[in-house]
Amino acid sequence: MSELPYDGDTIWGGSVSLDTVKLTRIEASYAREYREKELARNETAIDVNTTPAGFLSLFGRAKYDTVSSRFNELNLGAKVQPVDPLVLKGEFFDSVPTFDRNSFYRQFGVERYRQVSFAAEYQLVSWLKVFGSYGLERFDADENAKVMGAGFRSHPLAALFLNASYEGRTGYAGKLGGLRLNAGYTIKKATLLAGVDYDDFKRQDSRDGNARKYWAGLELEVNRKLSAILRAERNENFLFNQSYQGFVAVDYHP
Repeated sequence: MSELPYDGDTIWGGSVSLDTVKLTRIEASYAREYREKELARNETAIDVNTTPAGFLSLFGRAKYDTVSSRFNELNLGAKVQPVDPLVLKGEFFDSVPTFDRNSFYRQFGVERYRQVSFAAEYQLVSWLKVFGSYGLERFDADENAKVMGAGFRSHPLAALFLNASYEGRTGYAGKLGGLRLNAGYTIKKATLLAGVDYDDFKRQDSRDGNARKYWAGLELEVNRKLSAILRAERNENFLFNQSYQGFVAVDYHP
């Protein structure tokens, strides 16, 4: 692949995967990027997903950057379903920012980021699922932050769904609280969609305020091969009082 119009900027790569016993899949990948015909990035990664038991799934990912000669991403996790209505998940993530070989930013020190998180989902009744999560973030300078979330997904009627979630963050770099609501109603082959996102934030040594997003959309299934989606939204935040945007997408499967 070439990134025009910048002559000499190319990226290429590939991957190979193997499916083995116990629903285990191993995939190795490689990518190499050039900027102005000079090597900028050279990375390899391995992904593993396995289900050693029906109630347990394990996954992991490791990525190595040969330009920086270090591992820049590690992700390990497990998903457990001890009983049918309950799903538990634990995850560890570790990363170090990497830049192109000739990037100016390589002259600066970067912080290692780590996160440990736990999440749970519970199917209360056939049409209502509740969930919650807790995460601890840690940065190089012995700074920490806590992230907590909760919400529900519901389908009270065959044609109607209602979802709501809240996420709060406290600690390093500031405080954030966000609420997200969305709903949809299906009439024959059309689904009407709408939602509201609200964030209240206070950045450390910076700014505070709130941000809001209001959006509405329409999904239309013409037939098995052709569908379309239309969406429009209005944004308000500390930069501007009103900002409008939207898109139309058509999906066709011959």
